[in-house]
Amino acid sequence: MNIQSMEYILALSKILNFTKAASAMQTTQPAFSRIISSAEEEIGIVLFERSRRHVVLTPAGEAMIPQIERSLRNYNEGLRLAKGAATTYAGKLKIGYIPDTINQDIRLIMDRFTINNPSIATTLLETHYYELQSQVMNEELDMVIYTSMQTNFPAELEHYPLFETPLCVIVHDTHPLAKKTLIEPADLRDEAFVVLEHDATMSGSWGFVQRFTADAGFTPWIVCQTSMLSSALLQVSCNKGLCIASQFAGHLAPEGVKIIPIADCEGCVRYALWRKDNKNPALQSFVDCVKNSFEFS
Repeated sequence: MNIQSMEYILALSKILNFTKAASAMQTTQPAFSRIISSAEEEIGIVLFERSRRHVVLTPAGEAMIPQIERSLRNYNEGLRLAKGAATTYAGKLKIGYIPDTINQDIRLIMDRFTINNPSIATTLLETHYYELQSQVMNEELDMVIYTSMQTNFPAELEHYPLFETPLCVIVHDTHPLAKKTLIEPADLRDEAFVVLEHDATMSGSWGFVQRFTADAGFTPWIVCQTSMLSSALLQVSCNKGLCIASQFAGHLAPEGVKIIPIADCEGCVRYALWRKDNKNPALQSFVDCVKNSFEFS
């Protein structure tokens, strides 16, 4: 299986629509479909179930997607290192993120920074939510960008809020709650929850849902636990339960789900976080770029 095939499979696993995934990969739908089918024939495994209305990952596809993501990360990192070996950089910068963090706004920061600082090599590194602060403290990462309800940070760390978003309930569009425009926490009392593992992200994790429902006066009925937000949203799109996530999840949501704000619920803030005494001269340039790109209100 070649790199293009893996990129197409990964795109389809996130969008679950052949036409939209083909458009995202800037190719035609027939050509996109041929690449997917050829890859499945090559490995002898059906990764996607197709019907006229829906595309879903098979159990084999669910198992393979994390391995494809890892292979593409390794390939891109190797390509970056190879290119870097032939280029003299004035500095290097390591930016950490969790999978539900990177959206168009963050990509615009990276593009702007690269244009204005072509001699600084930047690397985006995926990590786990509960490892972010320790990796910045240990200077394994120069900065992290992530979503949090936290307002108190260690004194050694500097933080800058980018923007705020509400917490939402994500349900199948045939679910009775999908008719609502605003959900009260008590509405979720007898519902099935799809949650994320503890270290996957802040909102939607097992621990967060336990605290959220305890505040609302009930114990959650948890039917499924996944390692990635995209997998949790897939479960929701298959009508296996509902998920709580920040509104940022909207860019990952497949067809067939509805995202509804939660009433009287504290929102999440997307932060840039870095160590105050980090001596990397490239970091201050990136901090300036972040602050020039976002004026928090």
